Amino acid sequence: MNAACDSPARPQRVLFRTRGNHAQGMGDLHGTWALAAQFLQRGCEVMVLAEPDAEAVTFLDAVGLRHVPAGPPAHDHALARRFRPDVLVFNMLRNEPAYVRGFRHAAALLVTVDDDGPAAALADLRLNPLYAVADALTDPALIPLKPVFQQFNRRERSWPAEVAQLLVTLGGADTHGFTPRVVTALATLPLNISVEIVLGPAFRHDDELAAALRGVPEQPFIVHRAVADLPERMAAADLAICSAGLTIFEMACVGTPAVVLCGEPFEEQTADRLARLGYGCSLGFGRNVTAEMLTRVVYDLLCNPEHRRRMGQRGRLLVDGRGAERCVAEILSHGRVPA
Repeated sequence: MNAACDSPARPQRVLFRTRGNHAQGMGDLHGTWALAAQFLQRGCEVMVLAEPDAEAVTFLDAVGLRHVPAGPPAHDHALARRFRPDVLVFNMLRNEPAYVRGFRHAAALLVTVDDDGPAAALADLRLNPLYAVADALTDPALIPLKPVFQQFNRRERSWPAEVAQLLVTLGGADTHGFTPRVVTALATLPLNISVEIVLGPAFRHDDELAAALRGVPEQPFIVHRAVADLPERMAAADLAICSAGLTIFEMACVGTPAVVLCGEPFEEQTADRLARLGYGCSLGFGRNVTAEMLTRVVYDLLCNPEHRRRMGQRGRLLVDGRGAERCVAEILSHGRVPA
């Protein structure tokens, strides 16, 4: 009975604590959405507790998740006690231990997702496909992605000898504004390919990007913002430049080889780990990456179709898009979850 939310008394309740904005990025919100969808399919009642930042509110409203604004710790702890969750999921990086401890008795099971700090020790179950820590489930196959990525993972695809479509997408926020620097770097390459740039909903570096694009009027850069069909665009690309949050796993799932420009220093751990497993060319934190470094790695991949093919195939094996399903199965089969 633990494997499904089918109690005759009431649906099992799941409370998520998460956030998303320009400074934080949007990956935690997307992961929460993927996990919540799985819980809802099993008949659970889901609530999301998140700061009322404009990006988060817009996102949660758009995907139809019930949510309430987070506030001071006492407010959040009291809300959790009123909701009476069976499962409480912290999908945030490096939570404050005192804050998490205040939720300790609000739910039968406390879960942390990608928390690599001391607060993770307070959890009954730790899921860490992004940032591997001891005593946690860390397989990249656990990464929670939207169900549509499963479809692209299963589709037949090829890796052509010539790159015709290059996709640049540095996550939902690109907090430090690395996209304009990528444009400037790519402009130095003798590219005869289409370069598509997809900006996330929390991107705030429009002036810098416009200035960079004005500097290369002859290069075919096409810019989009917050597209609904990003998985399709990822799968259609022959090569990508992406960040190392949730985006790198999405790119791996669809099999598109990638040059990885980390949006934060802590993303280096994720990018390096996947590179060791055979996916992605990690350049490290974007602030430390010169135009020469970026153009050299991109050019090397453009000239090496066999490397691109192996990378794309490896990515699809590492990440198949069923991570949310696996995570929820682990959570609901845990002995502390009431039947």
